[in-house]
Amino acid sequence: RVTNEENLPDKDGYIICANHVSNFDFIFLTLNFRYERFAKFCCMAKKELFNGSLASRLIVRIGGMVPVDRGGRVDETMAALRKKLGQKWGVLVHPEGTRSKTGEMGKFKSGAAVLAIEANVPIVPAYIKGGHEIFPPDRKLPRLFNWKRLSKYKVKVVYGEPIYPNGESPEELMAKVREAVLALKNEEN
Repeated sequence: RVTNEENLPDKDGYIICANHVSNFDFIFLTLNFRYERFAKFCCMAKKELFNGSLASRLIVRIGGMVPVDRGGRVDETMAALRKKLGQKWGVLVHPEGTRSKTGEMGKFKSGAAVLAIEANVPIVPAYIKGGHEIFPPDRKLPRLFNWKRLSKYKVKVVYGEPIYPNGESPEELMAKVREAVLALKNEEN
């Protein structure tokens, strides 16, 4: 179930900042996108995904992924994303930098805020509930059915109001975004 998708800007670039709970987060967040929105949407992805295998090439192409070296220089990545935002694309950034091992939200890094400030675009907070239960990082395959409850696992995605850079430092802006994502988590419980 997806709520508040109308909070995503239609005519300008934007950044979605969401908690990172599974390998399916991109799918959960974009599942309801109409074709026009999906065609102009990309996400940052660890460079290790770009290994040249058929599966990797398909995922990268379909998801419009932009590689990022999580331990090194990010100048090329930031330049590519600024260009996309200038062309009115949506960009997914998981500010935690890696999937949560427990399902709880980790510390946010400030890269998305730097990008939002430089490109003068809003950040849309988002919260994914239920994704960790389906495909936590320690599993090789996703769980599709909850045998204890005899039902499918449910996933909810809720989008918050866009947060525009307003003279804050990147750290202040990301603190505001993290607070908004936590509020979405609490709203959905």
